[in-house]
Amino acid sequence: MIYGVSSDAPAILHDLRELGMGAEIMASSGWDSQRLLDLPPKLTEGVIVGGYLTFGHEGRDEELGPSWTEFAQSFQARFGRDPDVLAALSYSNMMCLAEAYARADFQTRGLTEALEQTKGFNTLLETRITYSDESRDGFKFLHLAEIREGKPMEWRRNLFARDYRFRVPSKQIKVGEYQGKIYESEPGITVWLLLHFAFGRPPFLRELSPIDEYGFKACFAGALFKGQVRVPVFKLVFRSEKEAIEALNFEARESEGMGQGEGERVDPVNYRNADSGVYTDGTFWSGYKRIENVVVLIEGGIPQDDLRMILEAEI
Repeated sequence: MIYGVSSDAPAILHDLRELGMGAEIMASSGWDSQRLLDLPPKLTEGVIVGGYLTFGHEGRDEELGPSWTEFAQSFQARFGRDPDVLAALSYSNMMCLAEAYARADFQTRGLTEALEQTKGFNTLLETRITYSDESRDGFKFLHLAEIREGKPMEWRRNLFARDYRFRVPSKQIKVGEYQGKIYESEPGITVWLLLHFAFGRPPFLRELSPIDEYGFKACFAGALFKGQVRVPVFKLVFRSEKEAIEALNFEARESEGMGQGEGERVDPVNYRNADSGVYTDGTFWSGYKRIENVVVLIEGGIPQDDLRMILEAEI
């Protein structure tokens, strides 16, 4: 499974073929590029690419969106090159935003609500943009192509992302006026998300290279919502209480002079210890709470009291 850009494809494919691994290769939309088709077929044979542009047939019916041919000709005339997937995405997304802006009578205040009303917006990529009623995220359809003899062949077409996003058990959560779901998640994905969100600054969770060093037994990820407010929630179940404590990062307490020796002041706002931690940058709050071998982390632009209320709840 490769998440990358097409400029890396030649080196990656050459090494994989040379190693003779025989593995099925699937790549993200970063490889959805003519560059991939310009490579020797022996390198790309059997590679599956998930993206948007691969099936942009010039002679297709235009019922699924604006004319790709007209767009490509205009783009070539203006910029002197053929459009790639980023050009198509940028154009389609801006047109979607423009339609929503017009629906809001060009008033910025109503733009978010107007975007959330977007259902089945046609794009250049033979896909439709639809906003989810549950999460307020905008989703496109996804195409999958398999490269055979140097050409993309249709593998799976028009997969709606949300239908395939969470096919795992979920738990409904309601805390005060906040409600949402939490889903079982792969450890690698969970750690990447945690480090990406950077809960804590420096992060509450220590950055370790091998995922197994965290000692996970199970991981869960999701979000709570209250109106427009979204609160990411993570629940980490470790194999032991010792591993749960060792995974926590206490650097901030020491570096900011917040030790807990006799006579030392403990900052009631930004602090962390083996049981709990809180951080704010003045706008967003993030925090964690540990009970035995379970650590729950949350973050959001919410009041401090709400943060503590959610941390105290049974997630």
